[in-house]
Amino acid sequence: MNNTILTFIVLFSFSTFAFGGQVKLVTGEFHPYTGSELTDGGMITALVTESLLADHKEIDLYFLPWKRGLIYTLNHRMAATFPYVKDSQREAQYLFSKPIFSAKVRLFVRRDSNITFSKDTDLKGLSTCVPLGYSTKEIQRFLTKGLIRVEMRPITDSHCLKAVHNGNIDFYSVNELTGTTLSRDLFGTPRALKTVGNPVFINKYHLIIAKDYPDGDKLLQAFNSGLNKIKINGKYQKIVDQFIGK
Repeated sequence: MNNTILTFIVLFSFSTFAFGGQVKLVTGEFHPYTGSELTDGGMITALVTESLLADHKEIDLYFLPWKRGLIYTLNHRMAATFPYVKDSQREAQYLFSKPIFSAKVRLFVRRDSNITFSKDTDLKGLSTCVPLGYSTKEIQRFLTKGLIRVEMRPITDSHCLKAVHNGNIDFYSVNELTGTTLSRDLFGTPRALKTVGNPVFINKYHLIIAKDYPDGDKLLQAFNSGLNKIKINGKYQKIVDQFIGK
């Protein structure tokens, strides 16, 4: 997404469900989970939407660069943002919902790369990429040990995967489905890049609300309740199957 353009998209406005007031949500481009051009805004967007509808909330959804969405949520211009993983900095500022979805994080490298990964020291001296607004939690152990360096801080996963493909960085850590989906979209085939070694982390994605947002705890309770409802009534699994198959 072009960082110089404020992308403003209202995807959902369910006024007939406005018993609990309007909820302004913000997310970004994170295919296939969120995306302005994806059906229903992506899989996690659809799960969030259905969870709030289950508790009769009116929803306005905006797509913005990740860093801006975090700031807008922190200063109350938005009620909540998603999907985010927990880290210490965020936990100091935001309330976290129950996990919406979990995914394995893998290391993506060029198809012709000779990089292997069976132990942490295999990554010594390698470079990677972390988009602005993203947590480094999934690779923090490598950073703490001084094994790797962050070479780039662009705005999207796509930029990082292109950098791997072009040889500008050695690897990029991202959940397997996003990496494979974007590789297919960017390069015409999911096999342009490959993964090495076992998953380095399991990411759990949450909806987050600023700790001082008015009645934020009540909104979070409503979301968690709605999420539980759609898991019980089968809508949750139906949405997951629609996007990533059974």
